[in-house]
Amino acid sequence: METLSFFHRLMGEGAQSAGEGKRSHRLSNIMCEYGIISNLLMKTMNSGYKKVKLGEVADFIMGQAPPGTECNFNGNGTVFVKAGEFGRIKPIVREWTRKPLKHAREGDVLICVVGATAGKLNLSIDCAIGRSVAAIRPNAETFDKFLYYQLQLWVETLRSGSTGSAQGVINKNMLYQLEINLYPIEQQRRIVSEIEKQFTRLDAGVAALKRLQANLKRYRASVLKAACEGKLVPTEAELARKEGREYEPASVLLERILKERREKWQEKYPKKKYVEPKGPDTSNLPELPEGWSWASLDQLSNKITDGEHLSPVTTSEGVYMLSAKDVQEVGVNFDEPKFVKRKDAMQFRQRCNPEKGDILIVSRGATIGRTTLVQTNELFCLMGSVILIKLIQLFDGNYFAHVVRSGDGLAPILRTRS
Repeated sequence: METLSFFHRLMGEGAQSAGEGKRSHRLSNIMCEYGIISNLLMKTMNSGYKKVKLGEVADFIMGQAPPGTECNFNGNGTVFVKAGEFGRIKPIVREWTRKPLKHAREGDVLICVVGATAGKLNLSIDCAIGRSVAAIRPNAETFDKFLYYQLQLWVETLRSGSTGSAQGVINKNMLYQLEINLYPIEQQRRIVSEIEKQFTRLDAGVAALKRLQANLKRYRASVLKAACEGKLVPTEAELARKEGREYEPASVLLERILKERREKWQEKYPKKKYVEPKGPDTSNLPELPEGWSWASLDQLSNKITDGEHLSPVTTSEGVYMLSAKDVQEVGVNFDEPKFVKRKDAMQFRQRCNPEKGDILIVSRGATIGRTTLVQTNELFCLMGSVILIKLIQLFDGNYFAHVVRSGDGLAPILRTRS
C-alpha cells in the first residue's frame, strides 16, 4: 500500500535521526503525520468530492478574553482555553472562568489565531475561548475530525499568511477563504478511520524507536565500561607477551609525564616553587589490568577551570559565548550561540581559554556530566555552566572523554553532587 510505504520510509528516516534530540524526533513525527494525511486525501480525490470554501461549511467563533478577576485555577466556572492550553489533540484543562464571553463546544475545531503558535489545531471540548483562539464549527455535512485532519495541511500556509501585529494574526476572512475537499459524510468517516489506523502504527513505531534508543544507550555504556576496564581489546601487556617484546607500563608513562610537566613548569617559572600534583587515593579503587595505573586528573591536566560566572553583555555578533546547551557529545555546537564583544572575550579567555583538544564537561542543569572533546579552532568563550580541562599533551583527549562517559569518570560524581 502506497501510504504504508510512505510511512515506513519516513520511519526509517526518523530512526536514523533518533539521536539528534527531541526537536528532530518531533519533526520526524510531524512529517509522518503530514504525509499520512496528505497521502490518504490524495488517494480519495478521484471519488465523489467537491471543492468548497471553509466558510461555506462552517461558522467561526472568534475568542474573547474574560476579565482577569473572573479567572481561576480552582475549578470554579467554565473551562477557559487559550493558545497556551493547546495539547497534542485536545486542550489541557487548567484554568476556569466565572464569566465566559465566547464559547466553543465538543464537535468544533479550535485554532490558534495569534502569536507564534498561530495555525495550531485542536479538537474542541466544551469551554470558553480567549482572544488567541477561534472555534471552527462545521455544519451537518462535515465531520469535525475530518475537518481537523484536513486543516492540518493548511497550518504553515495560515501561519505564513498571518497579518497585523508583530505576533501575527489569522483573521476570520482568512479562515473563510480556505479551500477544502468535501466528501460524503460516510466517506469522511472512512478516511478518518484510516488516518487514525495509520497514526496508531506511527505511535507504535515511535514507541519501538524509544525502546531501541534505550537499549542502544545501555549497550553503549557497556561497551565504554568494558573498554575502560581493559576487557574490550587485548591490553598492551598481553600483546607484548604474545609478540615477545617489552612495553612501557602506565606507571612508567605517568612518571615520565610528571617529570616532563615539572621540567616545563620550572623552565617557564624558574623563580617559583613547583607544587607536585596530588595522586589518587587507590585504597577503595578496583584492581586494574596488568600494565595499567591509576592517575588523578590533577596529574594529567595543566588547567581545570570553568567559564564566566556573571552574565556578560551579549551582542548580535562578535566572539561566540557558549553555554551548557552548546556542549554536545559530538563537539561544540555553534547553531544557536550568543556573542560577546572581542574585547570582553579576550578578558574572559585569560582565565578560561578553550582550544582544540580540550575537554568540556557540563557542570549543572539537565545535561550535567555531558562531555565533549573540542575539535574546532574557532575562537569561543564559556559560561560558568561548563568546566574546561586542559590535558597534558601525552594524554589522549578522546580516551579521557570516553572514560568520563563510561560511568567511571567525572559524570556520575557531578550528577551525585547536583
